[in-house]
Amino acid sequence: GKPETGTTAIAALGARNTRFSFINVISPESLLGLSTSEKLTRISQAFETAANVALGCIVLDKIENILEFNANRGTVNSQILHELSVYLNRDPKLIPQQRESQLLIIITTSSSEVLRMLNPSGFDAREVLKSPTKREVMRVFTDYNIFATPEEAALVAKHMPSLGIK
Repeated sequence: GKPETGTTAIAALGARNTRFSFINVISPESLLGLSTSEKLTRISQAFETAANVALGCIVLDKIENILEFNANRGTVNSQILHELSVYLNRDPKLIPQQRESQLLIIITTSSSEVLRMLNPSGFDAREVLKSPTKREVMRVFTDYNIFATPEEAALVAKHMPSLGIK
């Protein structure tokens, strides 16, 4: 979604409400000051840990910043792009420890161009919300059972503008 529309808040809330045993948020802030090799290690650790738990969730927040996207040149850090592409497009059924696990990956971005570069083909579902309305937020929460009841989803969606969205 566009900056300042609450995609980070929606992603964090969705991840928290899954009640999965493993949740890892990878954000530009969590990678600040790290070298490319250290960033690759953090990303790899998150995905490998998630592969070894029954229910895992990884949030890739502001992925355009994680990829060091330069809008003027249309370039990204190719090493990070490759690493994320491998993890996002691998078939979990081919990985022994992942056969019995479930992994939810939530990606936030304000750049559809970056999402096209990643081309996450292995996803069961994909929702693209450019500037999410309360109704769209509620539908995503309800469709993916992020809340126990539609009433809970409606309550959160109702308060979206007042969540202190950055």
